[in-house]
Amino acid sequence: MRYAYPEVMLRRLAHVAAASLLATAGLLGPAGPSSGSATPDPAEARGLLAAMARDLGLDAAQAHRHLTAATVTARAEAVLRPALDDRFGGAWVDPAGHPVAAVTDPADLATARATGARARLVRYTEVELTATAARLDRAARTAPETVTGWYADLTTNRVVVTALPGTATAAHDFATAAGAAPAVVKVVTEYERPAPRANVHGGDPFRTSLGIRCSASFTVVGGFLTARHCVGRVGEPVYTLGGQRMGQVAAIGPVTSDYAFVRLDPGWTPVGKIRVGASLIPVAGATSAPVGAAVCRFGNTTGWHCGTVLAKNVTVYYADGVIYGLTRTNVCSEPGDSGGPFMAGYQAQGTTSGGSGNCSVGGVTFFQPVTVPLSALGLTLLTSPTAG
Repeated sequence: MRYAYPEVMLRRLAHVAAASLLATAGLLGPAGPSSGSATPDPAEARGLLAAMARDLGLDAAQAHRHLTAATVTARAEAVLRPALDDRFGGAWVDPAGHPVAAVTDPADLATARATGARARLVRYTEVELTATAARLDRAARTAPETVTGWYADLTTNRVVVTALPGTATAAHDFATAAGAAPAVVKVVTEYERPAPRANVHGGDPFRTSLGIRCSASFTVVGGFLTARHCVGRVGEPVYTLGGQRMGQVAAIGPVTSDYAFVRLDPGWTPVGKIRVGASLIPVAGATSAPVGAAVCRFGNTTGWHCGTVLAKNVTVYYADGVIYGLTRTNVCSEPGDSGGPFMAGYQAQGTTSGGSGNCSVGGVTFFQPVTVPLSALGLTLLTSPTAG
């Protein structure tokens, strides 16, 4: 049985659409009294509109129209989905910034318009599209490697299957075998396989292609710093402990130093904080701590350990050669802590290099001052706000 809106309901829907316009208009200036809603900050509103202008190519009026359309669309969707049930084709904002509501029965067009949206007649309902996408979900394990994903696309009224160039036939075959009607499916070329996106912090562990386990010390624009002795050569890939590639070694300091720079692959985002378990400690800068100052080191073998700076510009004769310009501390460390960060409060100090002793009886640990690779390689340390 068809649901027919009485005239009073149509007027109410029109009122809701008009109210949403007024609510969104508050982004451009002070708003009037409201029932518990906060008045938008004009400066924040201008910042939002500026970002939309920059990233979407919209002027202030166009940005305002998009914001208003989003509000109207959300209201239309909330009203039409339960009212029309299996005759609703979805709602969205079109590229010009207009709210659109789709239906599969011409008799429902007036109902859709009453929400303040532009009404569109389509072939498939939202329920049919999502059901088709669910069929592909159930057959996901049979998808060829050239298929990169799928989704119900309300704007084209199809289920889009994304696939690498030249593999459309295999994508269509997969969808058909999964039970999708060919007319519902649209294959779209995707020129690059998506990759998981993750944040990288100082202190995060990694492995080299040789299986050496070390830690990032501090993140910089484009990647992170670590110890030179952790990596083999420029171009060597590095991986998470689970084996997922993160990036590759982009620069290595001279043999008389102990630093290296790893450039992260697309999808990996360096963050100016140190990760310690579930906690994140901000890095505020790189002010060097004086002799006698307290410093703390984080390593993936022993965690946090603290001590004091004993001397600077120290020459250390390791078995593999001489390293100049290190800082000597009485902080303990053990194998596997290499590459980890040294901190003085929120200030980055350096990268764990080596030492003697252990964290049971105590010892000495040296770090490569972080200012050396920043200056030598022209890198920018990533920082984040602190609580104080």
